[in-house]
Amino acid sequence: MGLNLRYSPIDWNSGTKSFQITGKIDGPVIDIPTAQNATPGWGSAALFKHGSYSGAAIAYGAVSADDLILQSVHISAVPVAQNVVGSVLRMDTAAAHSGYFTGILSYLTTSHNSGGAKALYGEVDITATAALAGNHQALFGEVCVTGGTITGAGKIEGLGITVSVTAGVTIAQTVIGAEIDMRGIKADIAGETIGIKVTMAGGSNYLDYGMQFSNCFNTATAVINFDLTQGATACVMLVESGAHTITNFIEMTGTVTNFAKLTAGVSGTHCFFTNAAVCAVATSHALQIMVGTTPHYIPVFSDLSWGSS
Repeated sequence: MGLNLRYSPIDWNSGTKSFQITGKIDGPVIDIPTAQNATPGWGSAALFKHGSYSGAAIAYGAVSADDLILQSVHISAVPVAQNVVGSVLRMDTAAAHSGYFTGILSYLTTSHNSGGAKALYGEVDITATAALAGNHQALFGEVCVTGGTITGAGKIEGLGITVSVTAGVTIAQTVIGAEIDMRGIKADIAGETIGIKVTMAGGSNYLDYGMQFSNCFNTATAVINFDLTQGATACVMLVESGAHTITNFIEMTGTVTNFAKLTAGVSGTHCFFTNAAVCAVATSHALQIMVGTTPHYIPVFSDLSWGSS
């Protein structure tokens, strides 16, 4: 044992490097094997403290000559058959509780003009030719329920995002709950490029809805808005059934004023289009409507000559 701080803590008051280890150590460089005493509340910490969460912040002043980094790790390794993990934080409940378990809390406060802020940032760089056997993800979260009977009002969520704006606040910018920016893809790759993917297929998997919008209110302009004003789009919605049968493409329940509304000024080649010719007289297409089990047809004519006698 190189140094025992059980009874006599050490205080460094100055110097460029307060503590440095140049040799190799078998085992943890710092090992704290027992629970530590800490003053309850956000103002203290059991293991590491640099400033007080609930008190005054430690002032570093203007940062202009170089970046200010409070913690830094840079290594290289080859995970041949094992994992390489930068940081492991594991916490287990010891008894029933009413408070929250939070693995990492990143709290940023902006009270001035700001160039930007990110409470959590992840990046994976692929810089050379490589065969990728597994997924490469800048951010990954997983919730596993492996046993027991789960009750209560709390939800189980793989990802939760909350955005709040206090009443009376004035904001000129757009407020977005989640944004996925795909404009950085500059190469026409062989595979597909997908902004959001929900995988639902599987033999014994149970999923009620791939996507759900709930609790809409009358101040909302629309539940879904396709903003296609930046350029021409071949297709807004593409449904591929493959070898499977889609029972109902759209099913509506409750009270609906209009199934579809074409606002004045809408123009184009087709409002509705089908390539199944089912009318025998002077038509090229028709819309089929099922009334009960009986099909009915609305003919669509290619010109106005259908009305001639």
